[in-house]
Amino acid sequence: MFKKTKEEGLTYISENCSITGDLNLQGEVMINGTVEGTLTCEGNVTLGRNGILKGVLKANEVFVSGNIEGEVHCDILNIENKGVVSGELFSADIRIDKGGQFFGVRKQKDADKKVVDFESSNKDKSSKEDKKVAKA
Repeated sequence: MFKKTKEEGLTYISENCSITGDLNLQGEVMINGTVEGTLTCEGNVTLGRNGILKGVLKANEVFVSGNIEGEVHCDILNIENKGVVSGELFSADIRIDKGGQFFGVRKQKDADKKVVDFESSNKDKSSKEDKKVAKA
């Protein structure tokens, strides 16, 4: 589940932690607290039993034992025992264990397209900034 390299770390959001806003992370993410907003992760995201995410989640592979409410974009969604996902799902594959629940709409994602690509998003931002500078 967790495969980290030297360049990538593990971001852990503990049970007593609550974060509101937009997060852009690389590496693996483990959530046992509460996140409200947009979480974009280049690696995998795991929601523990006490983990709650309300908003938009973009990641490669997602493991849910807690609760997600909102929009999920991923390659593979794994809803484990007692995990609950409510909302819109854009994924190439979904796996639901006995006791897991999914409420909402699932739309098939093109398996060839990456869900999260920090390199192309950074290039888009820099080219937009270059255009702004050129006009000034």
